[in-house]
Amino acid sequence: MRGEDTNWDCGRGFTGRFEKDHFRPGVVPLEATSDMNTNASLIEGMLRRVPQLKALYDEHMTDHDALLPHVFMGDVTRFAIAEAERPGSQASVTALLEHLEDGLKFGRDEVKELIVVSFVENLTGETAAVKALEPLMGQSLKAEFERMCA
Repeated sequence: MRGEDTNWDCGRGFTGRFEKDHFRPGVVPLEATSDMNTNASLIEGMLRRVPQLKALYDEHMTDHDALLPHVFMGDVTRFAIAEAERPGSQASVTALLEHLEDGLKFGRDEVKELIVVSFVENLTGETAAVKALEPLMGQSLKAEFERMCA
């Protein structure tokens, strides 16, 4: 409902209020302001936006006993490649690419490096997947792909 107030908790011990009208094109998403400070926080935000990655994350943690961000991002890239042309998967792939776009726009240098080195660069040679993913990519992600892979 337009203009309706909603309570929110950003997970950092601060609870506030926002009006739904504030979420419109050009407004920085809440995730971008709170989830782009470290690689771990980028991945935590990604798991919230793309719950289909949870099983992949659990397997990663079982295999490695710790979060290895660059290794996990390689797994995420393989997920995106596999899902790129699968019918019914566009919503999860779009959410993933939007989150990575936010990371490139609003993240600290370590977050941007993780995305470029361990996601974008791993798309090299994946012509069919890139053809399906490219229309869903934001401007920053597309520019990094063109810079690294084209």
